[in-house]
Amino acid sequence: VFASTSTSGRGFDVEDTGAATVTLSGGAVGTFLFSDASPSPWSYEFTTGENRKYPKLPGVDATDCYHFMGTKQSIAFPSLRRFKYGQEVRE
Repeated sequence: VFASTSTSGRGFDVEDTGAATVTLSGGAVGTFLFSDASPSPWSYEFTTGENRKYPKLPGVDATDCYHFMGTKQSIAFPSLRRFKYGQEVRE
């Protein structure tokens, strides 16, 4: 595991940006990135619509805040859209 955090985004005494890279026992490598200091429509609050404090963005379809990628397929959250290669790509 390698991880790094920073407080430079806002300059407060709490981390606002970070990254972690992990290697799992099966050899898969995962990367996690986070920032509470970047303006974007990809936050959990914006994408789920759970908190009315965060209004739906005009002209923007529901976007996903999390993306899980594997060797056979990937899934996005909260839409649960799945992505995979067709048979012609595997041959």
